[in-house]
Amino acid sequence: MVEAVYPKSQMSDPSVTSGSNFVDRLAQSAHKVVDEAAEKAKPAVDKLQSSSDAARTALVEKADTAAALSEDIFNSVRNYVRERPLTVLTGAVAVGVLLASLSRSR
Repeated sequence: MVEAVYPKSQMSDPSVTSGSNFVDRLAQSAHKVVDEAAEKAKPAVDKLQSSSDAARTALVEKADTAAALSEDIFNSVRNYVRERPLTVLTGAVAVGVLLASLSRSR
């Protein structure tokens, strides 16, 4: 252990040693409080981690489901356009005319 080097005048002064004892006791008390708080917080942290893992798993499943659904919708629309190109073209023109008339009236 390394001893602190104090000038001779401070080593003989009892207020310096009582001050360092106070700091040591204060540090020990702080360590004890922090250790107790960590012990009390551990179950809550474990529960929070478990909940976040479950939420993450649920979100991943929902994202996979949404991706599959969007791919199904895209394939359905693509097939519809391939099977009925004139119907889709007529609908697109009708929507364009409708939007143009709405934009002129304002």
